[in-house]
Amino acid sequence: MFNKKLQGEILKRIPRSSFLRKVIKKIFQVKNLLYSLKIKCIIFLFKVRNFILSQKPIEIEIDDISFKVIPKGAGALDYWSGLRFEKDELNFVFDQIQPKMTFLDLGANIGFFSLAVASKCKDI
Repeated sequence: MFNKKLQGEILKRIPRSSFLRKVIKKIFQVKNLLYSLKIKCIIFLFKVRNFILSQKPIEIEIDDISFKVIPKGAGALDYWSGLRFEKDELNFVFDQIQPKMTFLDLGANIGFFSLAVASKCKDI
């Protein structure tokens, strides 16, 4: 996906008066609109889910780790929708953590990394 900065960089390389630039610019506008609608639909569905299920916790599973989070905030929405899920980052942490190491989850939102590391590394 091209973010707006990258879209601008692409458009800079095409002459201003060219037909191709106008077409690509229109494609980017449609893509951005569709992405915005997608996000709004996901947020709406998340709210509907929470209403219907009376704020039932969201179950997160990664490999052999599972835990539940309260369905509030951007972190819970991201995990529920699959928009942004930090599996690669978590696997990096798992690879780096060593016995007797102290793990700090600075800036923790819902404590996803803290919960996962505590569950996975309870024997370390």
